[in-house]
Amino acid sequence: MFTESVSAPRHDLIGMAFGSVPSPVDEYKRLAESFAQATWETDARGLVVTDSPSWRAYTGQTLDEWLGEGWVNAIHPDDRDYALRQWQQAVAGQRPVNAEFRLRSPDGGWRWTNVRARAIETPGGSVQKWVGLNIDISERKRTEEQLALAQNRQQAAELQATRDLLRATLDSSLDLIQVFEAVRDEQGEIVDFTWVLNNHAAETVYGDVINKRLLTLNPGVVAEGIFDTFKRVVETGTPDVSERHYVHEQFNGWFHQSVVKLNDGVKTTTSEITNRKKAEQEIKDQADFISSVMNATSAIISITNPAGDIVFNNRDAFTLLGFDVDEIAQMKREDRMTLVHPDDIVLLRNFYASVDSLEDGMEVTVQFRSKNKSGEYVWLDTRTKLLKRDKAGKAAQFLYITQDITAQKKAEQEILRLKDELAQQATNTYQTLFDSIDQGFNILELMVDEQGKPTDFRILQTNQAWCQQTGLLDATGKTLREITPTFEQSLI
Repeated sequence: MFTESVSAPRHDLIGMAFGSVPSPVDEYKRLAESFAQATWETDARGLVVTDSPSWRAYTGQTLDEWLGEGWVNAIHPDDRDYALRQWQQAVAGQRPVNAEFRLRSPDGGWRWTNVRARAIETPGGSVQKWVGLNIDISERKRTEEQLALAQNRQQAAELQATRDLLRATLDSSLDLIQVFEAVRDEQGEIVDFTWVLNNHAAETVYGDVINKRLLTLNPGVVAEGIFDTFKRVVETGTPDVSERHYVHEQFNGWFHQSVVKLNDGVKTTTSEITNRKKAEQEIKDQADFISSVMNATSAIISITNPAGDIVFNNRDAFTLLGFDVDEIAQMKREDRMTLVHPDDIVLLRNFYASVDSLEDGMEVTVQFRSKNKSGEYVWLDTRTKLLKRDKAGKAAQFLYITQDITAQKKAEQEILRLKDELAQQATNTYQTLFDSIDQGFNILELMVDEQGKPTDFRILQTNQAWCQQTGLLDATGKTLREITPTFEQSLI
């Protein structure tokens, strides 16, 4: 409990302290209400026994609905258990509360609130009561939701851009790139293949053949051994590269064809090799184009096996860490963990654990610090997804995309520093205003004994005018009985 008094000459100090001067409780309450939407208090057990008009105005609850633990019913059903648990644990442990959840508004909607509360203790250390306030954070939550939505849109755009880039890369090839899916009979034997993908070059030659049967449109593949090659690649997983003279259907020429397993089918790349040198140069140009696209990005693009060994990374992937490609490629996962900041090791191990259990289409992210070759820590943001499974359905490869976010982290730290600086400036401004008041002011704390009976007041703060008017320069921290022996017990 607090009170506040206007100072007068010392002989009339007591009279001024208990005259028509506003109570500090009122002053602090007005201060709290200037930025909080509701202020309230409970008894030592955490039960509401005192009315709070501001709470009722904020939530639309009646007095009967508010009392006891009725306030819980004003909380959103999805947040109710969490809010009650936070409050009960705080009361049991006598520790402050700082929680965020949704509260009902008088119009039936929901608003986000930040509730803060702490126990008021007696000098003996027991809880006298709890006081708290609610600050509306709906606008902040809306901003966070909008930011998350914008980030999701950006990620979706990036994913679509990646797909477009892949399709553009496929379509830019002069080779015929095709994907076939196996057709099996009741015994599981492969009896045919259907087209599931053609790049632009293949569409130009074949037309619209998606979902059509290979043996129906190109029966010559049986005689030339191409059908048997497709079956063998699917069943063994062993790629095949061959040159064939194909003179069936609309074709009459030499072709170089590579066949690789893709899920329960094959992907083929076919080129006309009559002019071998021209074809080889075109393939090389295409490979250089793909490589330049990969290496043009500032992100680290890596592919690892389930053990964490790097099986691919773009050419200059790790220059931001000062390591060359070969140095990083030779490092096992545990070797790379030695570069991680000690505070982030558990975080990164948990991240790798989640990577190991990734499902198709899922993505996990982590932000951590890692040493560069000079021994300095840089902040990295890594996104990972499952890239490929083996024929048994087990994860075979993971794609990692890592970006340097050191500058971003430094900017975030600077923002936090500026917030702290502004908070300190606000505190200094309050003290300056307090000391600039011409009238004498002090803030007193009511002292009680173990039975809760008032015994005295302790001076917590005085302004300069009060010190000048009373002549007491060192009163802070002292009791009224210490500075005024004639202080009347009956006035407490």
